[in-house]
Amino acid sequence: MKKHIVLSLTAALALSTVGCEAPESEGEADARDDAFLGGGKADGGIEEGSADAVAVLALVNTASLEILDDDVPLDRRAAVGIDTFRLGADGVEGTADDRVFETLAQLDAVPYVGRVAFEALLAYAREHITLEPALEAIDFDGSEQCSGQSHGGTNYTYSVISNPPYAETDLRMSLRFNSSSPYSPRSHAVQLQVGVNEWVNVFSTMPAVSDWQQQTFNVDADLANDAAASMGWLRFRVNPGTSYTACNALSIIYNCP
Repeated sequence: MKKHIVLSLTAALALSTVGCEAPESEGEADARDDAFLGGGKADGGIEEGSADAVAVLALVNTASLEILDDDVPLDRRAAVGIDTFRLGADGVEGTADDRVFETLAQLDAVPYVGRVAFEALLAYAREHITLEPALEAIDFDGSEQCSGQSHGGTNYTYSVISNPPYAETDLRMSLRFNSSSPYSPRSHAVQLQVGVNEWVNVFSTMPAVSDWQQQTFNVDADLANDAAASMGWLRFRVNPGTSYTACNALSIIYNCP
């Protein structure tokens, strides 16, 4: 009788131990601390910032827990780990502490996300994630122009882009400038033509001196596009604020990332 009781207790302990373990995954799965990054690259040579890396990050930042678990498919523990990271400390979606994956290294740190999970994410991302093509920056390097000395008037210099491209982002502008005025230094004002005999100031420089100086600034994309649609070109002028000789070179870059 005693022997029977001992065997029953042993069986019960064995059953309780099995019940406390995490459910086993169907098929191959990563161990808790498995990693997929090595030497700055993911398995398969995927580098941070590459199109594949961006696609994988887009997937793990936007896919629901169900898609990660059932469609990718990931081991349940990996899918939950990704979702837990995104929800932040309070575990609630749509609150201030929500997070996004910005690097593969952050994804690699999630428990149970190793080589197996990454390969599944990469395969799914390549098939289902479409990335917008990167904008191509277009440079317009302005040549040096000088306004001659006049008496009682202001001499402008002009920069014109015929048939300008559509600005997807704010224009990145750069102005090199100087002035020969013997009086107190004055700022150069950069103006954009928005209509017939209608100009708006978009930037004023620091006071100009005889040595060359350079400043960069942005012009709102909507303002630039509206001006181009109205005039058929993009036309800037620089007012040196003096009747003495002043020089400048205005450069424009479209579609800076």
